[in-house]
Amino acid sequence: MSKNILHFVKKYWPAAGGIQTHVHELSKAQAASSNVQSVHIATLGDGELIEKKADYPVTGHLISSSDRIASTEHIVNHTVNSIPVSYSLKRIVNKFNIDVVHVHDLPFELIPFVNYMNNMSSDRVDIVTTVHSSYFLNNRGTWKDYLFKNMLEQSCHVIAPSNEIKSEVRELINTDRINSLSYISNGVPAQFFTDTSGVSTDQYTILCPRRLYPKNGVIHLAKSMKFLDQYLDSFEVVFAGSGPEREEIVRTIEADNQMRNANFRGEVDYEEMPELYSSADVSVFPSLKEATSIAALESMASGTPVVATNVGGLTQIIENGREGLLVDPAQPDEIASAVDKLLKSNQYDEYQRNAKQRAENNSWEKMVDEKLPY
Repeated sequence: MSKNILHFVKKYWPAAGGIQTHVHELSKAQAASSNVQSVHIATLGDGELIEKKADYPVTGHLISSSDRIASTEHIVNHTVNSIPVSYSLKRIVNKFNIDVVHVHDLPFELIPFVNYMNNMSSDRVDIVTTVHSSYFLNNRGTWKDYLFKNMLEQSCHVIAPSNEIKSEVRELINTDRINSLSYISNGVPAQFFTDTSGVSTDQYTILCPRRLYPKNGVIHLAKSMKFLDQYLDSFEVVFAGSGPEREEIVRTIEADNQMRNANFRGEVDYEEMPELYSSADVSVFPSLKEATSIAALESMASGTPVVATNVGGLTQIIENGREGLLVDPAQPDEIASAVDKLLKSNQYDEYQRNAKQRAENNSWEKMVDEKLPY
């Protein structure tokens, strides 16, 4: 029987990030599946914009909440904010006969809602929770563990996009209280599978499709540019993303006299990313923490091999010496050496083929048809 599916994500368009991309592409693949009757997305953002942005049938729902409360990290404020959020979600579930509520990340505002669905509702609605980000890992061992545990143990299925997150979830909760805890990689959409060309012969293009936040380690790529300048005759590092570390990154590059080799693109429209990936010779992911990077999979789908740090889920989608090269985190000299080695490798074409093959095994269509527990 086909199902009605509701995704809940606190921030959606126009916010741009890995979780927003995940929800967009997953719901798009579900809308095309014969096993799905309807797809809904509820967010604290702009519900109308969801439908305008989407190129597939989806219904958007705007959940009212207090911006002041939602942005304040205090258990009392999370509790107060949960009242309008839970009420709105219950109304959506009842009105549209929702069968599955897929919760993305761990929004504490939903705890009363999932408790109600499990304990008060006569017709059980399956709650599926994907623990996406480093927010969970960064806050383990704090007062938030109590809320994490409550939220996760009220779920039917828990999905982790890296074995690191999966292990932490298993340590925190009583797994006997849920139906399944599984590692499922993020996916990659069909439009990123483009034709590939060989490595550039005049100027190397090094792409960093990362938001400029500390966890993404972009500062270490910036510090690596002075080493790259010793290895490569001509290169450009394209920074595709924005964030609070931009000023520090610019200062670092200026101090090393490398601004001539830097191109700050800022936020790039999602529709433009396939062309940006395919024009690059290598993509660099210098993350300090990471689940399964959607951007890394998108790069590989475009036939662009990667240099990445050996952290989190990156090691589960990149085998060192196959789809690209892995380095230790926070080591600018290692980043530069690996980029140089990959670009000048006689096996560059093989890196491209392997990267594309890996991405094909992680398509959203395969996830919907073969991997999701609902």
